[in-house]
Parts: sequence; structure tokens; C-alpha cells
Amino acid sequence: MNLDDDVLLRRFQNGDHNAFETLFHRYKDQTYNFAYRMLGNKETAGDITQEVFMKLFNSQKNPTQINNLKNYLFILTRNLCLNRIRDTKKESSLDLIAEEKSVGNEISNLKLLKLKKAFIRLESDLKEALVLKEYQGFSYKEISEILGLSVSAVKSLLFRARLRLKEVYEKINSKR
Repeated sequence: MNLDDDVLLRRFQNGDHNAFETLFHRYKDQTYNFAYRMLGNKETAGDITQEVFMKLFNSQKNPTQINNLKNYLFILTRNLCLNRIRDTKKESSLDLIAEEKSVGNEISNLKLLKLKKAFIRLESDLKEALVLKEYQGFSYKEISEILGLSVSAVKSLLFRARLRLKEVYEKINSKR
């Protein structure tokens, strides 16, 4: 039986820790992946994920109105990532590139490496929008709720993000 988020959240807020565990297992990988894409560091992404669920767990003491749990978790993850970026003054590390070794066609690997470098160099708001849309599969409406923007602003942001990614990629490609 797959209970929906609202039922599980209500159960958790009424003291059912099994409901929390179910929600944790349902969303831990998604929040981790989002944090990892934003920060480019596995350890930091794990810390952020842990902090997100600690905050959710601690919210049991002061239950807040959560209309959409998935969006709430991504907003929380986003805010914690932005705080971490601001606090460390480091938008991402090259761990993303160093950790992922691919096999196969060297030309494809070089292109992928350059694309990852270009992605890392994007401004955080552009990177964030791309991660939510392309990696997490959120709709424009969901992204607008997470980022606190209108749907048209999200579409514009994604257009600029793709354009900027292309520019940075081409710049990296021409340095050869």
C-alpha cells in the first residue's frame, strides 16, 4: 500500500515515526541528488540531505502547514544549498568531474567533461533552474513554487540558463 504524502505527513505530525521513515526513504535520494547537483560535492550534499530531514523531523514539535511536501523539501534543500554556497563563497568543486570516470569513446568523454565544466561555471540561479527541470523533472509550475517565481519567469530563467550553458560550453571548447 503506497500512502500519499499528505496522509504520511499527518501521521508523522501525530507521532507516527514509521510515517517519517517512509517519507525519508521516499525523498532522500531526490533531495541528495538536488543538493549534489547544486554543490558538486557528495559529502556536503549528504550533510544538506541530513539537515533537511532533521528540520522536517523537528517540525513535529511545531507543525507548520505544508501544502506540498515534495515542494517543501526542495525549497528547504534549495535554501540550505544557497546558504552553504554563500557561507563558503565557493559555488562548486571539481569533485563532480574528478569522481565520475566514464569509459568508452574518448571524444564523447571529452565533450561530457567540457559540458560538466560549463555547468559548474553557471551562476547558481541558472544552475538551480536547470537541475530542477532537467535532472529532477519538475514541471514549470512546480519550479515556480520552489523558486517563488511566476511560471513565465521560470521559462525565461530556463531559456537564459540553456543559452548561458551553451555560451560557456562553446568558450571552453574554443580554448583547445
